[in-house]
Amino acid sequence: MLRIRLRSDRVRITVWTLSTIVLFWSVVASIKSLYPTPKLQAGYAQALEGNQAFVAINGIPYGADTLGGIVADEFAFIAPVLLPVLVTSLIARATRGAEESGLVELVRSRGVSRTAPLAAASIVVAGVLVVIGVAAGAILAAYGVPTGPSFLYGASLTGLGLVWLGISGLAAQLVRHTRGVWTLSLGLLLAAYLVRAYGDVEDIWVKWASPLVWFQETRAFADDARWWPLVIPLVAVAVLVGVAVTVLSRRDLGSGVLASRPGPESAAAALTSPWGLAARTSLSLVASWSAVSVLIGLVFAGLTKEAASALDSNAQVAEVLGGGGGVSPEDGYLSFTLVIVALVAGAAVVQGVARVAEQETDGIAEVVLARPVGRFSWALAWVTASLVTGAATLVVGAFATGAGAALSLDDGERVGSLTAAGAGYVPALVLLAGLCLAVLGLVPRLQSVCWVVVAWAAVVATLGDTLELADWLRTLSPYDALGMLPVDDVDTTAVVVLLALGVALGLLGLAGLRRRDLRV
Repeated sequence: MLRIRLRSDRVRITVWTLSTIVLFWSVVASIKSLYPTPKLQAGYAQALEGNQAFVAINGIPYGADTLGGIVADEFAFIAPVLLPVLVTSLIARATRGAEESGLVELVRSRGVSRTAPLAAASIVVAGVLVVIGVAAGAILAAYGVPTGPSFLYGASLTGLGLVWLGISGLAAQLVRHTRGVWTLSLGLLLAAYLVRAYGDVEDIWVKWASPLVWFQETRAFADDARWWPLVIPLVAVAVLVGVAVTVLSRRDLGSGVLASRPGPESAAAALTSPWGLAARTSLSLVASWSAVSVLIGLVFAGLTKEAASALDSNAQVAEVLGGGGGVSPEDGYLSFTLVIVALVAGAAVVQGVARVAEQETDGIAEVVLARPVGRFSWALAWVTASLVTGAATLVVGAFATGAGAALSLDDGERVGSLTAAGAGYVPALVLLAGLCLAVLGLVPRLQSVCWVVVAWAAVVATLGDTLELADWLRTLSPYDALGMLPVDDVDTTAVVVLLALGVALGLLGLAGLRRRDLRV
C-alpha cells in the first residue's frame, strides 16, 4: 500500500512539497531584503507592539525584532491554511477517495489489512511534513538565522501538519464522502482560528484548545523559545490516528459513523429538472461558505481602527496591505479584507464545479443523463448554481465587512460602499467558473488545477508585494486585474476581458463535455 500510494500520488506529493518550500523560501528572501538591518527589524516589532488587530489575524508576534520572528509573523497567516489543506488533500484522496472509487475493496480482496490504506497514507503525509519542516529550518539557517531556532520553527510547522493528519484521518472514518472530509477538516480549522484569535487577544487559557496555538507557542525566535509545545501535537496525532484505526476496524466498507439523513419519499416538482436539483443541492454550500465569509468580514473589519493605527506607523506594511501612496490606512486594510472575502468566494465556486466531477465518478450523472436530460443543461445548471453560490458568498461577506467597518469606525456609509466594492469581484468568479468548466469538459483528471489558481491568487493577494512578484506572475491571478477595491477604480477593460474569457472557456468546456465519454 505504501508503494501504491507513492506511485499514484507522486505528482501531487511533488507539487505540494516543492510549492510549499519555494513559497517559504520566497518569503524569507523577500523579508531579508525588506528588513536587512536590526534597526529595521526593531521598527517592524515596534509597529506591531500592543496592536490587537494583528494579534487576532496572525497571532502573537514573538521575536518580531529578528529576521526569523518577522518571517514567522508574515507566514503565520499562510501556514495555518496551507498545511491543513495540503494534508487534507492527500489524506482524503488516499482514504475516503480510494474507498469511494472501489480501490480499497479491490486491494482488500487480496488479503490486505483494512488499516493498511490509512497507515500508508499517514506515513507518506508525515514524510512530506518532515521534509517541509527540515527544508524550512535549512532555509532560515542559510539566511543567517541561528540554527536552533530555525529548526525549532520548522518542527513547529511539521507539528501543525501532523495535527491535521489526525483530524482528516479521523474525519475520513466518520463521513461517507470525500467532500465530507473537507467539510469537517476546514470547519475545525475555522473554529481553531477563531479560538486562537480570541484567546490571543484576551490572553486567556482557552486559546490552548486551538492547534494553531501549539504551533506559535514554541516562540522559536523569542528569548524564551521552548520545545515542549511540540509534545502536544505528537500526542494529539497519536490519539486521533488511534481513534481513526479503531473506528475503521469496526465500520463496514463504504459506510461512515455519521449516517446520511434519508430524504423524503417523493421529490418536489422543482427537483425533477437539473436546474431545480442544482439549486436545492447548493443551498448547504451557500450557507456554509457565506458563514465563513461573514466571520472573516466581521472579525477583520471589526479591527479596522486598531489595524489602521499600526499601519500608520509602518509604511512598508501599509503598502503590502494596499495602503500607502495617498491611500488611508483604513481604506487599504479594508481593501485587503475584501480580497480575502473574494478568495473565499472563489473557493466556493471551485468546490461547486468539483461536485459536477464527483457526480460523474459516483455514477449519479449516468443515472440523470439516462433520462431526457442533455449534458449541456445538466452541466450548465450546476456551474450556474456554483457561480451563484460564489456571488452570494462574496456579497454577504462584503456586507459583513462593511458592517464591521461601520462599527469600528462609526461610519455607516461603509456598509454600502464596501458591499458594492465586493460585488466588483464577480468577474473574477465568472472566469474561475469558466476555467473549471473548461477543465471538466476537456481534461477532467486535471480538476485540481482550479484549486491551484485560487491558491496562487491567495499568494498574490497576501504576499505579492512582499515577494516583489513580476507583473506576468501577478496576471495569473484573476483578482489582480481588478485591483484592490474600493481603493482602485474599477477597470472596465479588465471587467470585460474577464467576463469574455469566462464565457468563452465555459462554452469550450461544454463542447468538450458533449464530445467525450462519461467517467466511471
